[in-house]
Amino acid sequence: MAKSNPDDNYTKMPNDLLNNAAISDGAKVFWVYLESKPDTWSFHDSAIAKELKVSKETLRRRRNELRKFGFIAVKEVLSENGAKNGWDYIMYNKPRDVATIEASFKGIEFKGGVPHINMDTPYPQKCGERIPTDLWGHRKTNTNKTNNIVATEVDDEASDEKEISETMTMAIAVGDHLVQKLSESIETYKPPTPAKMKGWYRDIERAIRLDGRTQEQLISVIDWIHDGSGTFWIVNIKSGKKLREQFDTLWFQMNESTPKVNVRQRALADFGLGKVFYKYKDVASNRVVSVCIYGDYGSLYDYNGNKYIAKEVADKLWKHIEKDYDQILAAFQKDHSEKLSA
Repeated sequence: MAKSNPDDNYTKMPNDLLNNAAISDGAKVFWVYLESKPDTWSFHDSAIAKELKVSKETLRRRRNELRKFGFIAVKEVLSENGAKNGWDYIMYNKPRDVATIEASFKGIEFKGGVPHINMDTPYPQKCGERIPTDLWGHRKTNTNKTNNIVATEVDDEASDEKEISETMTMAIAVGDHLVQKLSESIETYKPPTPAKMKGWYRDIERAIRLDGRTQEQLISVIDWIHDGSGTFWIVNIKSGKKLREQFDTLWFQMNESTPKVNVRQRALADFGLGKVFYKYKDVASNRVVSVCIYGDYGSLYDYNGNKYIAKEVADKLWKHIEKDYDQILAAFQKDHSEKLSA
């Protein structure tokens, strides 16, 4: 492959970001857009959204996505009188522990898009605590676009002026994941408005901060709802509030209850139709019953008695089969292997 290797008027993008399949294309475009601007570039969400042809809410999601994966850290900028004056972005070429980095910003004074830090030493000029030397790196110059850079955003909405907490950052990631899964599972799904999404984030943040749920637990439950639970929960968990309210039930069902259809499908695939794979003693008739799967619905069948096993008995058998499935399968494979070699 022949590469262009331009000498000027270009922007470099780290391979760690470009080749990460978990990061959306939109977030990658947003990172490159920021990287292409001068260090002290000032902009509004509305201007970027218009240029990238996305909504401001989508822009904020992409920003949080980059924070989640460690390619952008965010710090509130204060004006000379101490009022909020936007945000500073610190961009990274390698994934970083953004939560720790952003926590270390407390006590560092930011003004006019530039942190008040002497770039020759690891000390803030107006703060007594030491800052790790690799927190900032060097300022980006026109000849080296691979260093960390700082860009200033002027926030458009007064309602977003509070600094985002760590638990809210996690809540936003969970809420966005739920929207994504709902969009994939329901063809006609209409995502909530930005105002409603704020309510989602608030409820999920409370689940994390007050109920003790972790981001990983919430996301794993969402994945289970859309990938392994059937359709019931998909249409009943369509908000952050419902996710919080039903979490205990969802967590129990995900970890303790495996739908019978799963073990039936597995048994049908492993044992096939009409092949004895399980035996048990029927106390009422005092005989050993040889069990196989038979019929269009994968029902349990009494091979020697030439009849279907009653539903109430079959339900109990499926529980025993599911519990000891690995041993039953191993014995079945061994028995059929010996018959084939005989």
